[in-house]
Amino acid sequence: MLFPAVNVNATKATYVLKYRVFGRQRFVTIGPHGAPWTPDLARKEAKRLLGLVANDKDPVDDKASPRTIR
Repeated sequence: MLFPAVNVNATKATYVLKYRVFGRQRFVTIGPHGAPWTPDLARKEAKRLLGLVANDKDPVDDKASPRTIR
C-alpha cells in the first residue's frame, strides 16, 4: 500500500512524497493534513506524482517552472 510520508512538525502534520529520479533523491510536499488533504486524497496525489516519475518527469521541476517564468 502506498502512503505518502507524514512530516510532523511541532504544530501540524504535512504529507510529503519521497522519490528518486535521474539518480537523485527528491522530496515534494503534497500539503498539510486537514482540509483538503485527507490521507486518501494525499495518497491519490502521491500516485499521480509517481506516475510522472515513471514517465521520466520530475514533479519538483514541473512545480518550480511556473515560478521561474514571469
